[in-house]
Amino acid sequence: MKTFLESVAADMLQKYKSEMGHTAVVFPNKRAALFLNRAIARLSDGPVWSPAYITISDLFRQHSTLTVADPILTIAILHESYTKITGSNEDLDRFFSWGQLLLSDFDDLDKNMGDARKIFRNVSDLHELDTLSYLDEDEINILRRFFKNFTADDTLLKEKFLRLWSKMADIYTDFKDNLRRRGLAYEGMLYRDVVEGGEIPYLYERYLFVGFNVIQKVEQRLFSDLKSKGMARFYWDYDRYYMGSGNEAGVYIRQWLDKYPNELRNDDDSIYDNMLSGKKIDFVSSPTENLQARFISTWLRENDRYKDGSRTAIVMCDENLLQTVVHCIPPEVKELNVTTGYPLKQTPIASLVAQLISLQTRGWDDKHRAFRLHHVNSVLRHPYARHISPSAQEIYQEINKEKRFYLRPTDMAKDDGLAEVFSREGMTIDTTVRADGYDLTAMLRWLMAVVKRVAVNGIAHTAKHDIPLFQESCFRMYKLLNSLLTTIGTGRTSGTPEDDSTAPVSTIGDTISIYTFQHLMMQIINTTSIPFHGEPVKGVQVMGVLETRNLDFDHILILSCNEGNMPKGVDDTSFIPHAIRAAYGLTTVDNKVAVYSYYFHSMLQRASDVTIAYNTSTEGASSGEMSRFMLQLMVEMPKSQTIGKTALQAGQIPAPMIPEVVVKDDDVMTALNTIKKLSPTAINTYMRCGMQFFYKYVAQIRELDEQDEDEIDNKMFGNIFHRAAELLYERPRKDIDTILNIAFNEELFGLKTNTEAEPQLNGIQLINRSVIKRYLMMLIELDKQLGDFKVIAHETDVAMRLKLNDRTITVGGRIDRLDRVDIGTPRERLRVVDYKTGTRTAGDITAVDDVFRPENITGKHADYIFQAMLYSIIEAENDFTYNPNHDTVSPALLFIQRTKVKDYDPTITMNKQPITDISVHRDTFVRLLKEKLNELFNPDVPFGLSNDPKVCRVCPYRLMCGK
Repeated sequence: MKTFLESVAADMLQKYKSEMGHTAVVFPNKRAALFLNRAIARLSDGPVWSPAYITISDLFRQHSTLTVADPILTIAILHESYTKITGSNEDLDRFFSWGQLLLSDFDDLDKNMGDARKIFRNVSDLHELDTLSYLDEDEINILRRFFKNFTADDTLLKEKFLRLWSKMADIYTDFKDNLRRRGLAYEGMLYRDVVEGGEIPYLYERYLFVGFNVIQKVEQRLFSDLKSKGMARFYWDYDRYYMGSGNEAGVYIRQWLDKYPNELRNDDDSIYDNMLSGKKIDFVSSPTENLQARFISTWLRENDRYKDGSRTAIVMCDENLLQTVVHCIPPEVKELNVTTGYPLKQTPIASLVAQLISLQTRGWDDKHRAFRLHHVNSVLRHPYARHISPSAQEIYQEINKEKRFYLRPTDMAKDDGLAEVFSREGMTIDTTVRADGYDLTAMLRWLMAVVKRVAVNGIAHTAKHDIPLFQESCFRMYKLLNSLLTTIGTGRTSGTPEDDSTAPVSTIGDTISIYTFQHLMMQIINTTSIPFHGEPVKGVQVMGVLETRNLDFDHILILSCNEGNMPKGVDDTSFIPHAIRAAYGLTTVDNKVAVYSYYFHSMLQRASDVTIAYNTSTEGASSGEMSRFMLQLMVEMPKSQTIGKTALQAGQIPAPMIPEVVVKDDDVMTALNTIKKLSPTAINTYMRCGMQFFYKYVAQIRELDEQDEDEIDNKMFGNIFHRAAELLYERPRKDIDTILNIAFNEELFGLKTNTEAEPQLNGIQLINRSVIKRYLMMLIELDKQLGDFKVIAHETDVAMRLKLNDRTITVGGRIDRLDRVDIGTPRERLRVVDYKTGTRTAGDITAVDDVFRPENITGKHADYIFQAMLYSIIEAENDFTYNPNHDTVSPALLFIQRTKVKDYDPTITMNKQPITDISVHRDTFVRLLKEKLNELFNPDVPFGLSNDPKVCRVCPYRLMCGK
C-alpha cells in the first residue's frame, strides 16, 4: 500500500526538491509531519532541505501581535464585559460555566466570520426579517419560524433570553476591545484579526496545505489570499467511495476541489480508489470494554500483525481505555508508540492534590480551629504520604486509635513534612476582602510546596520502572499549579496596563470562590495528559481518533466504536439556536457529524485489514449500539465486500458461589480451642449463624472500624447515652448539661482531659444532644416512680465458669446498671438493667427454650433477653462484691423510648409475667446454654448457615459465604 503522505512526498520532491528550504507544509495537526518527513527522507535520492512543518494554528499566530489568553483569564474578562453591558450583578462563580459556552459561541462566530450585529439582532417585530436582504429566502424562512415560535408568549425564560440576546452584540464588541487592550485574544478572534488586518507579511515563499477537510471561513480567506498570490498548493486526502452526494464524509472536500485544486491527480486510482479494493473487514462485538482491550493480544499475534510495526495501529474511540490497552500489549511487541498522553487525572499526584484541597476546605473546622479526622486520614492513607513524612503511617495509627476527630495544626506538626501539609499559615484572609476567607494564591503556593516535597523525596522510594511516570506526573502537576498561580494571582479582571497605577485592580483570585477554584482545578487536571516518550514513527501505533488524520495503516484495530464515541460530542449546546446557526453558516451538529464521518472513513480507506470492535453492554454511559458509521458500511458496501462478524465471549464464566458449611478440621479446632471466654454477643452470634461466628471469632476477620468522622450513628448515640446515664448517678452534684459535656467529649471526641468544657457541636450533633438530654430526663422521671431504690453500680463486669463436656469456658460481660429496688418490701430485689435506646422492643417469650431459638433473635429480639438473663444468673451466683448474700435478682430491659407508657416496667416477662427471680429459670437456662456451647466446640458439628434471610441481609460477611 502506498500511503497518502508517500504520494505527497513524491510529488513535493518532483516539483519543489530544490526549493524545500523556502517551503512551509501546513497540517491540521502536528502528528503527520513526522511521517511526511520520514517519507521524504526515504524517497529522496540524495540530501535535501527539509521544509518547515507548521499547523494551521501556528500559521495564524505567526502573523499576529496578539497572544491567545489563558482560558480562565478569558472567562474573567468576558464576565467583566457582561456585567458592564447588562448591569447584572451576577458573580464570576455563577457566570463561569455558562461563560465558557458563550466564549465558544464567540469563537465559532469569528472563525466563520459572522456579523455579530446581524446574528444577534434584536428581532422585536417579525416584519424586520423582511429587510434582511443579505440572506436568501430559505435562510429568512428559518429565522422567521424560529422567532415566531420564540416570541409567541412572554414567559419569564423567553423574556430573559431575548433581553440577553439584545445585548449579545455589545458584549461581544466590548469583550474583544477589552482583550485587545491587553494584547490578548481568543483563538477565533486572533484568526479573524489576521485575515481582516490588511496585507499579511508571509514568512515563506510557498505554503503546502496537506490533508485538510473542514475549512472554516477565516481559513478559507487565508487560503484564498495565498492562492491569489501564487503561494499556496493543496493536497487532498479522500476516497471516491464517499465523494458522492449521499455520503457526509465527503461533504467538505467536494466543495474545495474546484476552489483549491489538488496537486495530486484526482484520477490516480492508487491514491483515491482504495475503499473498495477487497479489504478484510471484521466487526467484533464485546460484552465489556476490558474484553475488547484483552482482544488486542490475540489480534496483534494473529498473522503476525505486530511485525509490521508502524503499519499497524490500534485506535481508541474512547481514550479512557489507554491504561488497559497498554497493559494488554503482548511481550512480542518490542517497539510501541503511544500518541495519546497518559491522563494526569489517573495519577496518584492528582488524587493527592484533590485531597489536599479538600483538607483545607471541607476538612477544616473553624469552630474547633482544627482539621477533621476523616480528611486527615485521606491524606495520611495516600500512597504518597510516605514521601511527605516517614512517620505518616505511625501518626495515622495513633490518631485513629484515640479517635481524635479534631486535630489542630500543632497536633500534626511532628516533623517538617507534616507541619507543611497541615499548615494554615497565610491560607485565610479577612472576610471583608473575600467572603469565603480563603487566599487562593497562598493555597496554590502551598500545593506547589507539597508537590515539590513529594517529587524530591519520592525518587528514593519509587520502583525503578515507575520513576519516569512518577517524575513526569509530579512535574506536570507542579507546572500546572504554577501556571494557575500566574493566572489567578496576576490576571487582572479590572483595569489595564495603561491605566493609572492608583486605580483599583482586581485579580481572578479576588473574584472566584474556593469552590469555583476547586472546579477549575479539577477541570484543568482532567484535560491534562502526560506525553509518552519514544520514537514516533517506529513500532505499533496506539492513538486516538484525531491522531489518525492523514495517516494510513495496513492493519487497523478500532476499539469502542460505539454510538456516542464515534461520532463523539456531537451536541448542539449553544446560546445561538440551531436555526440561526444554520441560517448564518455557523457550525451545527450536521457539520460535526460530517467531520467524524470523514475521520472514520479515512482511517479505513487505504487499510487492507480492518477490525472494528464495539461494546454491547448497556451499563453506565454505554448505549450498547455500534456506531452509525458501521451500520452505514453494512448498507452501502457492495455485496462483493463481505464484513465478518465475531462475538467475543468472556473466557471465564462467573461461577455462582454455593454456600458451604465449615467443617471443624484440625486447623479450625486449633483456632477454636484458643477461645477461653465468650460474651453474650458471641454466643448470640453463634445461635444466629454458625458461619458468622466462624468468620468473626475463629478466623478473626473483624469488621472494619473506620469511624473517622464526628457523626453520631446508632452505636455512638448509645455509647453517649450509656456514659451520661452512668455519670448521672456517679456524679449527682453535676448538672445535666455538664454531664452531657463530659459524655460527648469522652465518647465522641475521645478527650481525656478538660472533659467538662462545652464541646463545639454542629447542627446534627446539637439535635442528638437535645434528644439524649430528653432521654436522661425521662430516665430520671421513671426512677422517681420506683420508690425506695439504690443504684449500686454502672458498667460493671461479671463472669462465671461453665464446665462443658471436654473443657471449662468463661462466659460474661458488662452490665449497664445494677440497682436494688422495692427496698424494705417483700419484693425487694436486685435488678440487672440493660439500657436500650432503639425503637424495637423485645417480644414476650413463653419459655426459656424460646431464648435459644435462632428465629426469635430477629423476630423477638431474643438476643436482648438472653444477655439480660445470663447477666442476672451470674449476678445471683457469682458476684461476691455487690451480691455476697446471693439476693434475688431480676433481669430488665429498659427501652428508654417506652418510659412514657403508663405503668411501664422494664422487667423481662415470660408468659406475660415479670421474671422477679431469675433462679426459677436458672437450671433450664444453664442446661440449654451448655448444650449450645458443647455443640459449638463439638468437632463433628460443622459451622452451619442461617436460614433466616433477615440475618443474611445485615451480615457483614454475606459476600464471603455466598448466601
